[in-house]
Amino acid sequence: MLDAATLAHDLRSPLSALKLTTSSLPLPADADQLIRQSLEMLEAMIAKIPALGIPKTENRKAISSPYSLIQKLLPIFKQSADAKNIGLRFFIDQKTQSTFASIEETELQRVIINLVNNALEAMDESEKYQLLTLRLYVSKGFLKLTVEDNGKGIPADRIPLLTNAGATFGKTKGQGLGLYQARKAIEQAGGKLLIQSCLGQGTSVTILLPLPSRPATHALRPSLSLCA
Repeated sequence: MLDAATLAHDLRSPLSALKLTTSSLPLPADADQLIRQSLEMLEAMIAKIPALGIPKTENRKAISSPYSLIQKLLPIFKQSADAKNIGLRFFIDQKTQSTFASIEETELQRVIINLVNNALEAMDESEKYQLLTLRLYVSKGFLKLTVEDNGKGIPADRIPLLTNAGATFGKTKGQGLGLYQARKAIEQAGGKLLIQSCLGQGTSVTILLPLPSRPATHALRPSLSLCA
């Protein structure tokens, strides 16, 4: 399901990656200026999209392979992490190779990219080693994907609000759409999105997607604290 606000938000993700990558390239002054101006123009055009009122498309059921999707996205995530001098590690349970989820690949890709971008943005320049961790595994009847960072963390009182429309934290230009849309997409697939965080230690966001033989559940807690 795609509307104007979602489209604008989705376009900002690859645009942010382009801005981040090109800023570290040793380009001639004229080429650097051209790229910066072009990216600024794109950013301005994207900002106008929500006003266009693009009608929503019908929701379609589909099957996707999270394992294949992660394999496709990992090189992109590595390049983005390298550009910010952030370490990247990933742990993939081989059982997930033959595990599928009832969610459109484009929807799942949108969710994963948003979570990874959030994690990268949460890790500012600091003396400690910055690390992004991805985990894909099967546990207790669910396919689980966890995105972890050791960034600045989120206050406990903000965590339950982050998946609401318009809620944001730590972003000067944040619209509060990313986690809200991610939660909606995952819940429509019968799953759940969980957030754990602690100030000064980092944040962990986990997607739980039910395996084909397991019914959907909505009894899981939407947010927890990593603090002891």
